[in-house]
Amino acid sequence: YNPVYVAKEKGFFEEESLEVEFLWAQASPEVIQATIGGSADGGVGGSFGLIAGVEKGAPVLAVAVYAYGGERIALAARTDAGINSVKDLYGKKVGLQSGAIGQQMFTTMMQVEKLDMSKVDIVFLNNVDMAAAIGGKSIDAIVTWEPQPSLLEAKGLVKVVQRGGKYLKSSGCVMFGSEYIKKNPDAVRRFVKAHFRGCQFIRQNPREASVINSKYVRGAVPEVLESSYKYLVFDPRVTKEMLGEFEADMRFMLA
Repeated sequence: YNPVYVAKEKGFFEEESLEVEFLWAQASPEVIQATIGGSADGGVGGSFGLIAGVEKGAPVLAVAVYAYGGERIALAARTDAGINSVKDLYGKKVGLQSGAIGQQMFTTMMQVEKLDMSKVDIVFLNNVDMAAAIGGKSIDAIVTWEPQPSLLEAKGLVKVVQRGGKYLKSSGCVMFGSEYIKKNPDAVRRFVKAHFRGCQFIRQNPREASVINSKYVRGAVPEVLESSYKYLVFDPRVTKEMLGEFEADMRFMLA
């Protein structure tokens, strides 16, 4: 979500005559529900949750990408859990957020590696609660996304066992309600323009961007945030390649 934070702090939204207020949500399903319910005009979230919502008839549309990169998703294990590879997961408790990109990465990883998911004790929890679960040793490993794996690894709580680039590209989307887009097409265009500038700013000024984003990410350290950027591509364009990735995600979900 880093580009929208940058766009707000650097005044890019203001320059487009937009007043943007942030409402906090755990993951894409909550963003979609807020948009459908009218408490939000739109939001940002992973493609996995967006596709799941649209497949169920949610009136939302993606208008841009905020970042992509499968390497931003990681299987991270407690340093004392005895997990050194994916094959060590049998009999272990693994935390996933239901309906989010971590679940998609984990399921795809197990399929590709020809491992039996029934032999892993899956615990569903919100992404924001995973750090506490790791610290309390109630789970052995988590599948989460940046900056959390880098932040927890920097604190010595986990080691990254496997990143998701081998299994998926995982794009994040900027989305708006369909009705809002119909009624406010110019506002959406101006939002996307400011968002594009936010992405460009991160690419060109990663250090300053990390300082800005540390204000919004709980427990974040700018140096660790900046380091986590190497796992993301801040390219907001919806390209043919990205559309192909969306289609692959949809096939996976409907299989």
